[in-house]
Amino acid sequence: MKILTLALIAATALSGCSKLSSSATTEESGSPVQVLQDKMAALVLDTSGTNTGSAVYTYQSSALPAWALFNVNSSVLSGIPTSYQDAFNIQITRFANGGSPTYLGRYRVNVYGNPLKDQQWHLKNSGQKSYAYFAGTAGADIHMGTVIADGIDGTGVKIAISDTGVVLAHEGLQANVLAGQSRNYYNDFGTTATWIGDPTPTTADSENAHGTAVASLAAQAGWNGLGGRGVAPLAKLAGFLFLPAQDQLAATGYLTAALNDQFTGTFDIFNYSWGDSQCEFTQHSPSTLAKLQSGAGTQRGGLGSIFVAAAGNSYYDSLGSCVLGSKTGYYGSAESSDVATTPYSVIVGATNADGVASSYSSPGANIWIGAPGGEFGFAHNYTGGNVKYGKPAMIAADFPGCDVGLKTLAQGLSLFDAGTAPNGSCKYVSTMNGTSSASPVAAGAIALILQANPALYWRDVKYILAATADKIDPAVNPVHHPDTNYDLAGHTYEQGWVTNAAGFHFMNYYGFGRINVAAAVAMAKTFSVNLGSLSISNYADDSGVISVAIPDASATGVTQTLTTAQALTLEAVQLKISISGCIGDIGIELTSPLGTKSILYNTNSLLANAALTDQVFLSNAFYGEASVGTWSMKLIDAHAGCSASLTRWALNFYGH
Repeated sequence: MKILTLALIAATALSGCSKLSSSATTEESGSPVQVLQDKMAALVLDTSGTNTGSAVYTYQSSALPAWALFNVNSSVLSGIPTSYQDAFNIQITRFANGGSPTYLGRYRVNVYGNPLKDQQWHLKNSGQKSYAYFAGTAGADIHMGTVIADGIDGTGVKIAISDTGVVLAHEGLQANVLAGQSRNYYNDFGTTATWIGDPTPTTADSENAHGTAVASLAAQAGWNGLGGRGVAPLAKLAGFLFLPAQDQLAATGYLTAALNDQFTGTFDIFNYSWGDSQCEFTQHSPSTLAKLQSGAGTQRGGLGSIFVAAAGNSYYDSLGSCVLGSKTGYYGSAESSDVATTPYSVIVGATNADGVASSYSSPGANIWIGAPGGEFGFAHNYTGGNVKYGKPAMIAADFPGCDVGLKTLAQGLSLFDAGTAPNGSCKYVSTMNGTSSASPVAAGAIALILQANPALYWRDVKYILAATADKIDPAVNPVHHPDTNYDLAGHTYEQGWVTNAAGFHFMNYYGFGRINVAAAVAMAKTFSVNLGSLSISNYADDSGVISVAIPDASATGVTQTLTTAQALTLEAVQLKISISGCIGDIGIELTSPLGTKSILYNTNSLLANAALTDQVFLSNAFYGEASVGTWSMKLIDAHAGCSASLTRWALNFYGH
């Protein structure tokens, strides 16, 4: 089995209402009132002016914070403080029965939250720079709305972070750590029969800080006056130190067992900001796929754990030493590994602070949702002709110390990462990015959904995400291959948004769109859709062994059909296919009986695979459609000089 890799772009690689009923104190008294950022506050600024007896008081105010409303009859200041900024010099003028005014104050209100939260554009994008050179676009965020103010903050939800390990003692994480539930895969499983242990990784490798950053994006603790905040700031978490231990696991014969262990446990949500390299296709042990299916069917009290995974960062990538071949690069796909082409996973693509796909995010018909992952976050105008390097990345927890952790990957490119204020102790990083970031943002959002309605099944959660997602980047229509040298006349390389026959919008960059937390939580609270029991056709529709030539360098390609009597409302469709060669040239399209076309693999990926045998692809584009009828598959060989044949294909339908 191949070693799994991080879904990280290395920079060097070019709770309800809280009411304070007592009087707010003046600034001079030295006891300012504290309110919670993004929580409802209601402050009685003066209790001596009660409308009783013959005294009738009215009030005027000045120097109010932007978030506050003031009641001129009751002197109550209320609102939701959305910014980590104290309110100074609030003055109140009291009038009694129209008499002379009494000046009260100066009042001071402290907003207690997380100092870096205001720069976390994915939570609320106001067009801030987030310590990068360029600003983002206001509104390009996950639309938290008043979810936190309404008391939905992740309370009661447990998240497992399978990664490079997690620094449990990090100031931003320690309050949310689940005691005794983390795992360390360096432990001698053959002797102890358990991997339970401290997941804190060695700081010798800077990339080992990856898991700590990922954990913070999902569930960094809120309202502690430290760093930023997770999407689910009161969710509980455990860390799995898995990725660095793979060599040892392989040497001791436990690698497959350890991989399977990533999908088991008493957690509501599992996050995987890693995956197989997309420079070639990967197939895993049937036992691994069975663990995913079992976890979705039996864990979380039978409601099913939610498995959230990164789509990958290989929109265009270097082959390096990944495979043998003469080509220098390739165009990756989230479809390249069979652990990502199962409906039991929620695959997440990355968006940036301008509200479009991040430059690196791998496309795929298996992507379910988009979430912020950012760009590179460099603070200098180091664009190399490409603005992406100076666009905001993500602010996350890092190894403490200025000479260790992810921040060292951007040395000389980020002042924040170099330890300038407000990161003087170097405990955080502003250049975290990748679908590694998008995945935990989605995991945190799912924690909020599950808190809002803990009775949701895993399929219910997926439905809610699909039905409430924002259709961003509406004009996207990338018809051409990114390298025009590999364009094929008469062929559409990639579609824009497609609306299927059930009314769902889908695009291979975003799945059903960018996650909208407020809308998803609102639907979860009153969810009433009955998806019924899950039915699976188990590849009953199969061409058998065939030999069909794929025309060389032809937009016409070759089309084959299968007619199914399976009568399901679709939730996913898998294609299992065998092709004799030319994999780096060939694209795969599937069209439903109702006319919806899904591109399962793009032409001219430049992969060096010699052939495919029973490789599984998945499309979510047909969600909600009827399965019954004739399905057509088209194969296009988009580059001259290679001959290949289709030797078998079959369809597997999931639905109700």
